[in-house]
Amino acid sequence: MDEDSRILDLIRKGDEKALVLLYDSNRKMISTFIARNNGTHDDYEDMLQEALVILWERVRAGKFEYSSKLSTFLFGIVKNIWLRRLAKAKREIPTDLQSDDHPDSADSALDILISIRQKCARED
Repeated sequence: MDEDSRILDLIRKGDEKALVLLYDSNRKMISTFIARNNGTHDDYEDMLQEALVILWERVRAGKFEYSSKLSTFLFGIVKNIWLRRLAKAKREIPTDLQSDDHPDSADSALDILISIRQKCARED
């Protein structure tokens, strides 16, 4: 029995040891991806944990179709969630950009928006 089959069998039995095995074997790949995409240590832990929960629930519900390695499946989940989170963050305008509330501010809201936009453009 290969490692993925063994892990899937553990999940089906409700053995949480499977989560530890998956976490340990995917931690580096996920942390590298999140770090390269402006994430933090906490972000990668959140993303990996969320992906593990999704996998656990699908397998336990009988809705998981094993068609690729578990690491590929987890990476795909993390990538999709993280990219959606980044896109949402780009659409949101920080509430502290209202210069009318801070008349002594050196930068106007427009100046701050321009600098944020330039920073985002450099990162892409």
